[in-house]
Amino acid sequence: MKQKSRKMLGVWAATAFIVTSLAGCGAMKTEPAEQGGGNTPENISEADTAGEISMWGDYTGPDGELMTEMVEKYNALDNQINLDFSIVPETQMQEKIPISIKTGTAPTMAIMMNTSMTAFLDAGQLRPVDDFFEATGRSKDEFVDGVLDAFMIDGHLYGLPQDMCTSRAMYWNKDLFEKAGLDPEKPPKTWEEVFEYAHKLEDKENGIYGLALPAVDIGSVTCFLRSYGGELFDFEANEITIDREENKKALTLMQQEIFAPELTPKQVQDTQAGTLAGQYAIFFSGPWMPSGLEENGINFGVAEMPKGSVTNGKTIEGGLYLIFDGTPEEEVRAAYDYISYTYEDENRVAWSTGTGFPPFIKSVLEDEDVAGNEVLTVFSNMEGGKILYPFLSYTGELENSVLKPMMERIENGDDVETVLKEAQAQAEQIASTD
Repeated sequence: MKQKSRKMLGVWAATAFIVTSLAGCGAMKTEPAEQGGGNTPENISEADTAGEISMWGDYTGPDGELMTEMVEKYNALDNQINLDFSIVPETQMQEKIPISIKTGTAPTMAIMMNTSMTAFLDAGQLRPVDDFFEATGRSKDEFVDGVLDAFMIDGHLYGLPQDMCTSRAMYWNKDLFEKAGLDPEKPPKTWEEVFEYAHKLEDKENGIYGLALPAVDIGSVTCFLRSYGGELFDFEANEITIDREENKKALTLMQQEIFAPELTPKQVQDTQAGTLAGQYAIFFSGPWMPSGLEENGINFGVAEMPKGSVTNGKTIEGGLYLIFDGTPEEEVRAAYDYISYTYEDENRVAWSTGTGFPPFIKSVLEDEDVAGNEVLTVFSNMEGGKILYPFLSYTGELENSVLKPMMERIENGDDVETVLKEAQAQAEQIASTD
């Protein structure tokens, strides 16, 4: 069913992804650069910029310290711009910013999750940032493939990345591989190999499962669907496509190969506790996972998601700089100056190694501290990725009321074709009342 909302030109998705949970991936923190790096643009002049600007961001965890340091270093530069940075939880920003826009008291910019864009887009409260590149002298070619496409809507760019990465990768417990007689340095590369390995790895008498993939983990399920050519939405046509043949085939395979033999524990909402206890041999998670694994003594490896018959089905998500409609142009130029500063190589290296968030600047990937970090390398590869859902206001309701119950039924053995047809009808009903 074709929806009445805007046509999507971007091909990305959004799931709940807590930026502040990224406590680093075992790398040492380094300080941001005091001066511009090799990519420093010179196009913005002091006459074009405001002297005082403000920024809100949900950095309530350890990454807040590094962000504060970044801002302080920037404010120490001789550029006549002072940035006032406030740490504000995401939920509070979602409530306060729409009101502050109407009263003219909104911050110059905010760092928010891409999931938060929808409400501002629907209200017409976001300013396009297409002119960032001309204003700063930066090139789109500096960014890894796919990272800017996420925010292209109706031909305009509506956000600039701050923390973006693939949201899922495959982890494996090397000790369990070795115990099962498998080479711990040779993980499965395809889903078919995952099924095969999982049978060899399981030891249910001792509470060991070969695989952890909860049916209600829609992010991982979507990766599986996409790897076999499936998709819950047609992003170009803006249609709900739950009941499509590729989804039916992929979910039938998942039901037969994963749920029926119980390679993964049934009716489990969250596998993190079991993962950290060493109960799962192969599991899927984000870049925040390594710190917990290391703290719990888990000897692990990480690689891109397994490939199906088509691809490895990446999903992408994270935080971005948003600038709101009505922001004075001199403040916009000052905001661009700061954002460009954060994109300098030394600053991105400091941010990635200090927080564990993968870089999205190509030159940063070549830095020895980044290139030598397997986690950063895996999660920074966003080529061919998509966001989880298009920018539609009802996706939260759709996930909780339709998609999760749909997957629970498939896990329990219900007929896949019937389940998908009923889920499609339910989803269309939700969309029609939006």
